[in-house]
Amino acid sequence: MTNRIISEKGEWTCPRCGNPAGQYACSRCGFHIYAGFFLRILCQAIDGSIVYAFSRLVGWLEFRSFHFFFLTNLVSFVFFRFYFMYFTGKWGQTPGKMAVKIKVIRKDGYEIRWSNAILRNIFETVLVILINIGFTMAMSHTSAHDFDLMTLADKENFLEKNMPSFVQYCFELRMVYAISEFFVLLMNKKKRAIHDFIAGTVIIRDPRMPLLPWKVRNIQPQIGANF
Repeated sequence: MTNRIISEKGEWTCPRCGNPAGQYACSRCGFHIYAGFFLRILCQAIDGSIVYAFSRLVGWLEFRSFHFFFLTNLVSFVFFRFYFMYFTGKWGQTPGKMAVKIKVIRKDGYEIRWSNAILRNIFETVLVILINIGFTMAMSHTSAHDFDLMTLADKENFLEKNMPSFVQYCFELRMVYAISEFFVLLMNKKKRAIHDFIAGTVIIRDPRMPLLPWKVRNIQPQIGANF
């Protein structure tokens, strides 16, 4: 078992002044251990920019042909799951979290497991799978030849006309879930969002964390000592 970052009683060592601290903030310098709203927003902006750039590229290719439609949706699914699950499972940080020096750990104070990383993304993953099932159902109403002969506007109208109704509910639920995340985050002292409660995780901050964690071998950016 790796060293604990936060003890079972909520004790930790302040990364700013080195003072033994407990619960949420250092009594000496006021440093807050749990990543708050604005840090999370900044992290989301960075990760969102990377994801948006990839989405624009994929979106440009998506309607090129019948086969490109399925290929780009598969590539998108793999990329997004890799981005959020792999980075989190491997280092506890997406690139956005690395940039703002925050990290996902388990609620018991230990380093994150792969199961936690998967559970943090499980709700959205299920929704995306359902959405892709809806796309497949819609595309079953045409052939590759007929689809490729359509104009871009015709392809978009075709999908809108043939898309199962549950897909729209999935998009709406995805939006409601994303907004609810931040409301829940603001309502608890450990700044846990819905996916943190699902996965049993919290997000901590530490200015000593390396920007690129894979460049530092055998060194964990620990905040606490052994408890």
